[in-house]
Amino acid sequence: ALSWACERQPERASRRPGTTREAPRTSAMPGANAMREISLAEVAKHDKDGDMWLAIDGLVYDVSTFADLHPGSKVVLLRVAGTDCTDEFYSLHRTEVLDKYARLVIGTVEGQTPAKREPGELSKVPFAEWESPFYTDSHRRFRKAVREFVEREIMPEVDDLEKRDKLPSNELMKKLGDFGILACSLGPGKHLELVDKLPGGVKPSEFDYFHEMIASMEIKRCGSWGVIDGTAGGLVIGLPPVLNFGSPELAQRVAPAVLRGEKRICLAITDPYAGSDVANTTCTAELTADGSHYIVNGTKKWITGGMGADYFSTAVRTGKEGHGGVSLLLIERGEGVETTKIKTSYTGAGTAYVTFENVKVPVGNLLGKENQGFAPIMANFNHERWSMAVGGNALNRLVIHDCFVWLYRRKAFGKRLIHQPQLQEKLAEMIAYTESVQSYIDIVTHRMNNMSYKDMSKYLAGSISLLKNQQVEASRVVSDNAIQIFGGRSLTASGLGKNVERFQRTFQFGATLGGASSVLATQAIRHALKFLPPDAKL
Repeated sequence: ALSWACERQPERASRRPGTTREAPRTSAMPGANAMREISLAEVAKHDKDGDMWLAIDGLVYDVSTFADLHPGSKVVLLRVAGTDCTDEFYSLHRTEVLDKYARLVIGTVEGQTPAKREPGELSKVPFAEWESPFYTDSHRRFRKAVREFVEREIMPEVDDLEKRDKLPSNELMKKLGDFGILACSLGPGKHLELVDKLPGGVKPSEFDYFHEMIASMEIKRCGSWGVIDGTAGGLVIGLPPVLNFGSPELAQRVAPAVLRGEKRICLAITDPYAGSDVANTTCTAELTADGSHYIVNGTKKWITGGMGADYFSTAVRTGKEGHGGVSLLLIERGEGVETTKIKTSYTGAGTAYVTFENVKVPVGNLLGKENQGFAPIMANFNHERWSMAVGGNALNRLVIHDCFVWLYRRKAFGKRLIHQPQLQEKLAEMIAYTESVQSYIDIVTHRMNNMSYKDMSKYLAGSISLLKNQQVEASRVVSDNAIQIFGGRSLTASGLGKNVERFQRTFQFGATLGGASSVLATQAIRHALKFLPPDAKL
């Protein structure tokens, strides 16, 4: 079946036979609709140093002045100068390279139709997309709008952010806020009314968890888990405690600016001493004599988005040992708050070591009740774990797309790699795991749409924990097989295998963040035991 699918030539980029790739956007090229036609015979005349033309995918490029700047050296271009080098180009480069150098286009190849891809277009590569049976026209309209935005505003920034290990700029955050995508990352709720609009003209009243699922899947198509968590990772886990447990005055002061991308927030729970043992956090908060402020002292570690955060939803000890003495405070960046960058393979996420030294925090910043912070901390875990499973599986699908196209394009020993049975088996295993997890996600999401938040916590906690674990296992299978398929390219931070390289060094974060896999497995069974009939017998 896989071989048959390949012979259908997914994502036919032009009228040239055997093309299988994402088409460059000729609509973005100068004069794309009125360029002159150039014959291949004319192209062949320009094959010398200082006068080099190339034909790629129905377009003619003048690389004469660019040759000396070519990263692979002028020699590479001289070898194919004056020819149609489409196959050679796609054996070395990703399609976005053509977008980058669209200014070099001087015409179209006579008799060929240049490849053209519309913004927001769905991929035709088998298994590269997911069309849920629960989707409505509202979901599809929303998906198209989000995909266009991601391709236009986020994807062009990712490579640079990955390379420099930097948080997204304030300008990009503002664009995300204005578009409404930040608010979408928190699911349905009254917070959606705090922003001017939602993608695709979707109304807050019609927004559901499938819309959020789509938003997460689409934004992950940029290929960088770290960069995306640098935009919204801290918000997804740091803002809900403010909205759900903060005073109305505090929520109104903080939430709109965060959802508009003007301010950033993170969740600061883990400390260097207690780790994931939240009940034994060592960060302290002591009331002042007049009872108006807390004085916070302590440290937090591995805080996603902490480097750029203006607000820290922080677990602190206000009472006795154990979970009965834990409170949750919103701490604003200011005097006594210091963040130090922690270098991880999770580039672009702004992971931080946070120090609080005699930080004065108003009692009005208490989230929930004093010494009862454990409940607000636990309350958001189901949503966080579900969100991680959705995003992780979207990255699985992106890698499957790249592997499918690569195996089709790559030839060895006279035939395409896709026709090698052992590689078909690897690809099939990747697809089977990812598709089954996606079906699991759909069922859980449908149940979330038909339950109150209280019932979700009561009935879905175990299922969501197992979902997250199974998604991580699927990612392990995808990563192992993708590395074998791409070889050395899977370990190279740029080029054809860049998505696989990013994936294989970050997917294991899913086994740690939001709860370690071993802990979640135990939690799921303990949750199920609550519903086991005492008189159950074989």
